[in-house]
Amino acid sequence: MSAVHKPVLLFGEAPVVAEFARLLETKSREFLILNSTDEFNDELSAEELIAEALEQSFGPDQGLEGEDDDVNEYYDEFAENVVMSVADLEDSTQIEFIIDCSIKTQQHKVMVLQELAELFPSALIVSSTLVCTATDINSLLPLASQVVGAPLLPGFSEATTLELAPSLRTREISHQRARAFFESLGFGVELVEDRVALVFPRMIAMLINEAAFAVMEKVATAQDIDTAMKLGVNYPKGLLEWSDRIGADLIVAILDALFQEYHEPRYKCCALLRQHVRSGWLGKSTGRGFYNYLPMN
Repeated sequence: MSAVHKPVLLFGEAPVVAEFARLLETKSREFLILNSTDEFNDELSAEELIAEALEQSFGPDQGLEGEDDDVNEYYDEFAENVVMSVADLEDSTQIEFIIDCSIKTQQHKVMVLQELAELFPSALIVSSTLVCTATDINSLLPLASQVVGAPLLPGFSEATTLELAPSLRTREISHQRARAFFESLGFGVELVEDRVALVFPRMIAMLINEAAFAVMEKVATAQDIDTAMKLGVNYPKGLLEWSDRIGADLIVAILDALFQEYHEPRYKCCALLRQHVRSGWLGKSTGRGFYNYLPMN
């Protein structure tokens, strides 16, 4: 007899939420999507977060300008699963997992998680810890809350192995719940230390940063670098193709969070990546990054 699963609740960056929702659909797992854009109107998009950071560093009008992505277009295929308010969840079935796909500083994501943790105290929180740690988040939630960090980068569902990083407050039984959940979705699971950006996102952000320096200093073109990495070290994607897939804004956010945590020069972000963010050249999502994805006229 198959196990009866309670629903999974998703919220955060719409493209990553939609990717997670498609994964759950393939496994016939019940889920809800909290579209909290209006309710938590000071929760910034990833682009706005970078723009805010740039404004603090370089003064006003230097950050990225432009409208947010249309969240609704990502959720159109899941219309029956979307709720618009935490209040709409009160009469729903008890939630088993809260999946935080937001790419935010802890202050922004915790605002949502605090309400959800009070409403669903037994739910295990799996939070995308690309710019903070699971322990950071857990420290700001009710004492009974259990948080496990995960590297929910765009494209995460294509991986065969997923890192998990329990907070220092998270019990062993919760580690095992998180592992079993992701294994049921088809991932191999590796437990890693609870650090900013975990392991793979930190490595890929640093490699992309070095590749961006090489382009900026005219050592090689983006195409040359990517060809060398694919042929020379058998990477599935070139580093700058990866940047365009993930988004320059997220790469900058990861590097800045690492530099703020460790104050080590190796995490200093390449100026070319910042210029791409300022120009709105985030990658595939905007049609332009290190490569041009717009149709030729």
